[in-house]
Amino acid sequence: MRHRAYVYTAIPVAEFPGRAPSPGFRIFDATDPRHPTEIGSWIAPESLKAGRQAVFVHSVRVNPSATRAYLSYWDLGTVILDISNPARPRLLGRTNDSQGFAHSTAITPNGRLLIETHETTGGRPSFWDISNPRRPRLLSVFKPPARLIADARKRGAAGFTLGVHDAKIIGKRAYFSWYALGVIVADISHPRHPRFVAQFLPPSSRDPDNEFCDKQSCTYTWGVYPTPKYVAAADMVGGLWVFRPS
Repeated sequence: MRHRAYVYTAIPVAEFPGRAPSPGFRIFDATDPRHPTEIGSWIAPESLKAGRQAVFVHSVRVNPSATRAYLSYWDLGTVILDISNPARPRLLGRTNDSQGFAHSTAITPNGRLLIETHETTGGRPSFWDISNPRRPRLLSVFKPPARLIADARKRGAAGFTLGVHDAKIIGKRAYFSWYALGVIVADISHPRHPRFVAQFLPPSSRDPDNEFCDKQSCTYTWGVYPTPKYVAAADMVGGLWVFRPS
């Protein structure tokens, strides 16, 4: 059978409150890149949205075999879909973390562990056993050392910039872009007890547009990308940094 090329998209505004709802998760067949065609989609049913104010797809991850999609659905948690038939995505289960604001996910290669981040004031990454996708089990919530939070506050950080943004997994380590805390590295060998390993904090820089830190210097790490030899960290104020993990 001929191989197909699919694109899996998250369209947050499609389901923003106050708009006529349309699917925020869509699948496109891009085998012919000049003529991509939408072939499947999914939208959260009203029965799941009840009592929640912000229900929309912020981002999506797909497993290597393209049989599962993990939708970061903000106040709905992470929704897990069976996408074996891309024309008909099917709900399997979802996480249910009281933090809300499900922003993004990282999944281990064996597909058993999911890390969910929460972009909110004091947001922390939660670790889930998804061996049974119909019943995800919360294993732990990772908290960085209190001294790192205290140090960030002294530098003027507040609100969601004290919370986690994104997560990446390589080997037995997780790398978190954590806004005012820079990059936080955790040992996830035992996901019930993730352990702080290191912090990379880019030097503070002046914000030329006074958008993030008015009339002062700051650092807000927005993205992280680890490799076995190097780690790239994207600072919204100071630019791109590359460091070597020990």
